[in-house]
Amino acid sequence: MSLFSKVTALFLLMLVAMSAIALRNIEMEQQNQNSIAKEKLSKIGAEIAKNSLSGKEENGKIDPYPIKEIKKIPNGAEKIFESKTIFADIAVSEQDGALYLSIAYPDEEIHYIYTEQTSSDKRLWGFFALDITLLAIAYGVLLNFLAPIKKLSKAIEKITDDDFAAMPVASKDEIGKLTESFNQTAVTLRKMLKDREAFAVRAAHELRTPIAKGRIAAEMDNGEYGELYRKIFKNLDIFTDELLKVHKLKNTTDIKNEKFSAETVLTTALDRVFTQSEDEITVEFESDFLIDGVFEYAAIIVRNLIENGLKYKTANPLKITVQNRTIEISNQYDINGQNNYGGYGIGLKMCEEIAENFGWKLKSDFFDEVAVFRVEF
Repeated sequence: MSLFSKVTALFLLMLVAMSAIALRNIEMEQQNQNSIAKEKLSKIGAEIAKNSLSGKEENGKIDPYPIKEIKKIPNGAEKIFESKTIFADIAVSEQDGALYLSIAYPDEEIHYIYTEQTSSDKRLWGFFALDITLLAIAYGVLLNFLAPIKKLSKAIEKITDDDFAAMPVASKDEIGKLTESFNQTAVTLRKMLKDREAFAVRAAHELRTPIAKGRIAAEMDNGEYGELYRKIFKNLDIFTDELLKVHKLKNTTDIKNEKFSAETVLTTALDRVFTQSEDEITVEFESDFLIDGVFEYAAIIVRNLIENGLKYKTANPLKITVQNRTIEISNQYDINGQNNYGGYGIGLKMCEEIAENFGWKLKSDFFDEVAVFRVEF
């Protein structure tokens, strides 16, 4: 879960807690107000009945009281208070939060509705709305404080991209200092990556001549190790050529796609792989398909995946499966990271960059000491 998700979850938790507490307080206040209103209404009824019969208030005048005369009490109103006096029978009823007063004289019965509006409910709802507003403002301010961290996280993911740009330092606090340190580290790291890439390209150029001479010498060697020397120098030549082609791909936009078969790619890749015996690799070719891209780069990916499998396998054979627009390479591997012998692959990172450039997908799985690498074209 990301930091922003945690902050949002905490905000929602606080919102639910505050809402529950506020609603409970409002409910308790309403109960308290209803209790006061019931007691007040019963006293009003007793005073009206007393004043009416004693003649102090003409015809039971109700102007001083927060009540209004009505014809009858609604059906279903629940009687919550009842009192008998020498002047009249008094009853208080309730329905849907409304309070009613009934005064039964010897010769008639009069009904009233309680009209006083309490302001405490409105105040509580106002405080509740204010709390939610302040919480939302605090959440927005916190997200604004954390926004540079989110941008910094995305910048870290793109630190090796060609369109990487330094993060602007918007403040002088800890986050600003962190951003400034990141920019300095990014510049250093990108320089190191470019220097390493430039060194690899220069080394590939410089090695082509001695490798060519070595191949010529190996061709002239008819001894016990002549064939082994020829394979080694051939693979070294392929390796340096791949380095130069990957460098070209990263530094040009003039790449024209073509269509070619998966069978041709696999055949070419296998021809460029250095193996000690034919028993090291088995191929299950279930269905051929056409690939859209550049043939040489597809062959580079497949060859390097095979070389990687040969490098880390702990038992024969390495299995290659071609089906459903996928070339899959699987092999047993040592979970302790020990391998039989080295290879000449340019690395899975390079393969990922090539695949991404052409819209192919490079995936891997590891289970039961079996490593599976697949290219989905």
